[in-house]
Amino acid sequence: MSYSWLTLLPPLIVIVVTSITRNVLLSLTGGILAAAAIAADFDFSSTLYLALQRILEETHLTSIYTGKSLDHLYIFSFLILLGILIQLMNHSGGIRAYTDFLLRFIKTPQAAQQTSLILSSTLFIDDYLNNLTVGAIMRPVTDHFTLARAKLAFLIDSMSGPLCLLIPASSWVAFILAQLQASGITQGDRIGTYLNEDPLFVYIACMPFLLYPLLMVCIAWATVYFGLSYGAMARFENVAKETGNLFGGNKPLHQAHQSEQFKGTLLDFILPISTFIGSFILALLYSGNSVLLAGTASFMQALSQADPFWSLFIASFIAVCLTIFLFIYHNPNHKQYVISAFVQGFLFMKNSLLVLLLAWTLSTLLKNDLQTGTYLASLLPADLSVSYLPFIIFVLCTIISASTGSVWGTIALMLPIALPLYYTITLGLSTVLLFPLLGALFSGSIAGSHFSPISDAMVMASVSAGCYHLDHVRTQMSYALNALIGSLAGFLIMSVLPATVSYNLLIGISLFTGFIVTLSVLFARAALSKKH
Repeated sequence: MSYSWLTLLPPLIVIVVTSITRNVLLSLTGGILAAAAIAADFDFSSTLYLALQRILEETHLTSIYTGKSLDHLYIFSFLILLGILIQLMNHSGGIRAYTDFLLRFIKTPQAAQQTSLILSSTLFIDDYLNNLTVGAIMRPVTDHFTLARAKLAFLIDSMSGPLCLLIPASSWVAFILAQLQASGITQGDRIGTYLNEDPLFVYIACMPFLLYPLLMVCIAWATVYFGLSYGAMARFENVAKETGNLFGGNKPLHQAHQSEQFKGTLLDFILPISTFIGSFILALLYSGNSVLLAGTASFMQALSQADPFWSLFIASFIAVCLTIFLFIYHNPNHKQYVISAFVQGFLFMKNSLLVLLLAWTLSTLLKNDLQTGTYLASLLPADLSVSYLPFIIFVLCTIISASTGSVWGTIALMLPIALPLYYTITLGLSTVLLFPLLGALFSGSIAGSHFSPISDAMVMASVSAGCYHLDHVRTQMSYALNALIGSLAGFLIMSVLPATVSYNLLIGISLFTGFIVTLSVLFARAALSKKH
């Protein structure tokens, strides 16, 4: 088929069907069938075959025999094991003991939210680890203060991805460094090299232009500190305060039972969680052949080579085994609860597994079969002015990421397009706007994921907080819009500044503009909400 505007229809169908039916499984299925139909030139049997084939491929079950990537299989296993771990800690009384301990120090809903943000700030090494660990730790605490689950999901999602970009010691940055090197930014005279420089230095140099992640973290803290609430989020929070329903009046999702069968201790919670985090870090370094574990790779090299999904699976498996041992040791006559935890853990995660599988399937169809991102990238005009390039790249990456639901996929697609375009326009004579360009590319890639119902980050945050996925999508988009507007303003002002402006002043003006616009819009919307 000829890739055209038709490739934009599937994500639009998902958005429309979602808004009408509020059924994420139905909307994703509709998007998959639409994408498969376009790719198969609307042949009915070929459409069904392609859709089913892509769904099966996204489970990665066939990879067991072919030796290809098992990433999705590791993630499915990890999520099920995480559900089992939560149920085991609940049965043992560990969650209750931990909650009681924290409530000695956390006395207000605001303090509970601040604790969530602080905890996220310490788990920047990987977004999945951040998402799911913070949710498991903070959910019983925020439930105690009747904080809406959608609010917790927002606090988790607003920090996990942005922090992975802002702190250059994460799995995200390791991936980006590898992409920069593959795209022509590397040390040494090699064929296809655009800039002979250390990719890590280049990434650090572009960090002041990571406007969206900087602004999103700022919004999260400002929302909590000043108690800013409006729109759908305000409705969810009001329902929670007035009725105790944490789901905006909807039926509570299947969740861990809050009445423990046994009286546990703080160790019944701390040991499994600390084992999980510690095992993940060790598995990450081991899979990356780190010199810290008798390998040959430096810390950043190990991160770039590591397998985070295998590491999450191994860490959760070890944590579950330890928790089973602790439970049987303390309760030798009640082994039947272990079987119960396995069943409840799977039920706890089954809807999330389906949503994630369908989201991955649609994302693959859009990226590989329809090449939606490539089509959007092709819309860039050939006579583009270099001064407007960061602004346009930010907009384009946001659209691609929102359409495909993939941050890493957008970065991998756009870097090999943006770098040659930049060096063609500048004739290789200037690097002044290279760092803003890269900052815009990375910022747009994560911005789009905060507006995409098929983003795996959105799904993980919903799973972690235990809220309805579409509730998280609706409430987060409203707050992410403030950061998006601020980022657009920051990159736009950068485009219209005279070429004589110094580099440091360029950074200062763009950051100042972004923060002022973002906070002004945020506070204005919150104030208008109170009046109505």
